[in-house]
Amino acid sequence: MNAKTDLILEIASNLKEHSKGYTLKEVKTHFGFLKTTVETLNKEGAKVFSQKKGHYITLDATNDYIKNENIKKNIARELKDCLQEMLTLTKVNSLKKVLVVGLGNKQMISDSLGTKVVEKLVITRHIKEVIKEDVENINSISAIAPGVLGTTGIETYDIVKGIVYEVKPDVVILIDTLSTINAKKMASSFQLTNTGIVPGGGVGNARTPICRENLGVPVIVLGVPLVVYAYAMCQEVLEKVVKEKKLENYEDDLKQIATSVLGDFIVTVKNIDEVVEECADIISFALNILINPQLVT
Repeated sequence: MNAKTDLILEIASNLKEHSKGYTLKEVKTHFGFLKTTVETLNKEGAKVFSQKKGHYITLDATNDYIKNENIKKNIARELKDCLQEMLTLTKVNSLKKVLVVGLGNKQMISDSLGTKVVEKLVITRHIKEVIKEDVENINSISAIAPGVLGTTGIETYDIVKGIVYEVKPDVVILIDTLSTINAKKMASSFQLTNTGIVPGGGVGNARTPICRENLGVPVIVLGVPLVVYAYAMCQEVLEKVVKEKKLENYEDDLKQIATSVLGDFIVTVKNIDEVVEECADIISFALNILINPQLVT
């Protein structure tokens, strides 16, 4: 069993050899965070990552932001710039109408990030519909947290497709929880992509992809890793033991044992409720200052 991750950089780091099908560029941001841009250039590059051709931007921050408003605001400002860059790469020229979709199951705290972000957004579409003459300079932002198939009985794609038909947004921004194979990435990496997303794909229950090709409008996905497979963490520990103790010919056996014992158990941090709230604050603030900065204090 291979360790499962939604992070493009973790997939890249595990490649045995570099492919000509993608580019990877790292830069330090204004506040000292690491921003990495990956572009899959062709079918070869897309196949390497088992993804569609497109762009990825990862902002690696720090999880020291818990209860630190200054650090949170700095991360949010950097994330806003990453969002703007992704919009430019995706050729989105207008934010007059934005639809934000919070994916996930609100009954599971680690999967409730999308719902929390939706709750914290400054929603304006209904105001513009009623008071048209006084809010011309305000962009329309609407949001929905559609839930999951198991509780609604409706495919997430079908819900989003119906709303897109009615709202006709310039861009759809999806928020979701991601998985990682590195515990240090938990709640500290923010990944953006314009390749779309497959609801339920991370837990082996893949549904209809939500992407530009299916919706007919640009789609940006913003996710944060909040869960890690237990066997992946165990593998990480065992690899360090093997390296430090200079053991030989044990690594594969140790990985197989970790996989057989832990299987598909998923774990998260013990203060996940607090972490989700903090991540939602960062993402919602980034979206608010991107779309309607005049309404944010």
